[in-house]
Amino acid sequence: MTPSSWSEGGHRVYTEDEIEKLYKIRLLKALGLNLKQVKLIFEESTLEWEDLLQQQLEEIENKMKTYKLMQEIILVVQRSIKLEGKMDWDHLFRYLHLLYEAKPDARQVGLINLFTEEELDFLEKNLPRIQDNDSRTQEFIELFAEIKADENRDPASEKARAWAKRFLRASDRIFAGREELREKLWRIQKEAPELIMHYPVDSKLLDFIEEAIKQLPKEREL
Repeated sequence: MTPSSWSEGGHRVYTEDEIEKLYKIRLLKALGLNLKQVKLIFEESTLEWEDLLQQQLEEIENKMKTYKLMQEIILVVQRSIKLEGKMDWDHLFRYLHLLYEAKPDARQVGLINLFTEEELDFLEKNLPRIQDNDSRTQEFIELFAEIKADENRDPASEKARAWAKRFLRASDRIFAGREELREKLWRIQKEAPELIMHYPVDSKLLDFIEEAIKQLPKEREL
């Protein structure tokens, strides 16, 4: 905003009305209004504030949804690279299509035939997803990536037993004693991974974890 005058030292000098207008402009910009909207507010004497603010609120909510989706996709890609050791475009395209574009009807029918409504609700609330930004998800990502990176892994090795224990501890925190549900999900994850709305883990990796768990003394098997 152009000041009404300048001091002898070349500084801007504002009147009280101009200072008040500056504060108003700062507040309006804090609401996310653009310059065109700000100008309209000062020119329009019969402005409908409620309509303007509601419109601005809806626009912000839409942007938040967009940014949330962008964040999820970035996490999916970032963690897929960590798991696969590379940018696997085909793998990502299939998963992102399943996650955000594919119609869930057939998958839902398949899941309903395999799980009870209560079990589905439990899995929806508790099972980590690759796009979730939490410590549980990160724990599994790091474990799977570590196992997959070892090309000479041996399920009977000490390292494999340590991995198996880490997997069981992380899994215990999710299922909290629900062994039957855990075993059912594990079986379906291996036999029909397309039904599970989660990032498909390499079946060879699942086989290795299962074999490593069998090597643990007095431990339950999946």
